[in-house]
Amino acid sequence: MKKIVFWFAAFLMAGGAFFSASAQDFFQPPEEVQNVSVVPGNQSLSIIWDGAEDPDGVVTGYKLYYGTSSVQTPDDTYDDEIVLGNVTEYTLTGLNNNTEYFVALTAIDDEGNESETYSVEVPATPYSENTNTEKPRVLAILQPSNSQVVVEMSEPVLLTNEADAFILEQADTFEEVPIQEITVEANNVILTFEEGALMPDHNYRVIATSAVEDLDGNPVSSGITDMIEFTAQYISSPPPLPEGIDSPVSPENFDTPEVEEPETQEPELPPEPPEEPTHSAPQETPPVDTVPPLDAQDLTIDTSRLESENIVLLRWEPAIDADGDIVDQILYTRKGLESWDNGYSLGRNVSELELEVDFNENYEIKLTTIDEAGNESQGVTLSFSTHLAQTGPAEVGTVIALAILFFLGLVILGKRRAAY
Repeated sequence: MKKIVFWFAAFLMAGGAFFSASAQDFFQPPEEVQNVSVVPGNQSLSIIWDGAEDPDGVVTGYKLYYGTSSVQTPDDTYDDEIVLGNVTEYTLTGLNNNTEYFVALTAIDDEGNESETYSVEVPATPYSENTNTEKPRVLAILQPSNSQVVVEMSEPVLLTNEADAFILEQADTFEEVPIQEITVEANNVILTFEEGALMPDHNYRVIATSAVEDLDGNPVSSGITDMIEFTAQYISSPPPLPEGIDSPVSPENFDTPEVEEPETQEPELPPEPPEEPTHSAPQETPPVDTVPPLDAQDLTIDTSRLESENIVLLRWEPAIDADGDIVDQILYTRKGLESWDNGYSLGRNVSELELEVDFNENYEIKLTTIDEAGNESQGVTLSFSTHLAQTGPAEVGTVIALAILFFLGLVILGKRRAAY
């Protein structure tokens, strides 16, 4: 009996070593798919990724997972999946506009093994190209009186929350000036406050918040185009009228002048003919530049350092300087549904940036271009996620191998018992 147990144990060890070596050689799954980026379009998402590697074979295809819910844990699943060939780009169509989708990929090798984990999940929202997506901007400000300023917007706007729509504050101390009333007239917004609230020759700042929207529902976004500074002036009012006089233009307010008889004067010599006037070319006022510059191109993200350093690398081609007046690039970021930050100045020639991020967050970035006149481009956007949920197919090969070993052991043990 001891011999039977010994040989059975030896068989299991030998078989385990064989199948372990076989699994090591033939059942290793492909590596995780890297650098997935998504560009939203009209009812579509264009997806691009880097080709994956396989330790013991060749990657022959990819599986695209997507849905309207984010995968956070190994128990979560995506709504749909598509098996693709050996390609590194694909366009999903027939999606719902203004609905957020979550996208991830795995690689498949020539043995049918699939990556053990999804790629970094990327969120994106399809939108209609025919819809106006340009956000309203603050263009100029005028102070008509000591208790009012008029803010000129780039297009007609409405207020979703009047109490939070505009902020008026001192530029140096950030002390807020209470606004008593806001009146909207197309693209002009009149802010009324208490008489004497503005101190002459002091600098003030007006900020439009996301509660200011255009007629298509696009809110003002946080950045350099949502605020404007001005220096308060003392606007002198006309002097009060004398008591009993209602209007300075009434005929009763003026005395009829006495007409004097003209004095007899010596005849004057005819005047000398005037000199020929010198004509000069009219001075043309240079046109005001209101055309925004072009956007940067090919904005991509490299997530290879995400897991080890919490760093993603952004790369792009700077905008073509068609008018020779581009002076800066601004990068805006936001997490999830938070508001955009105030933006970071990158300089006009930067084309690569390391961005430190937090795990398990959805991010959206926007890169804009600024010209000498202060015009800002619409911006190019990119969405990505730092969720590192572990998932993927189970190690089926290992489970099957152990089951076969166990079954063979039982058969051999039964035959030896029968022989005795």
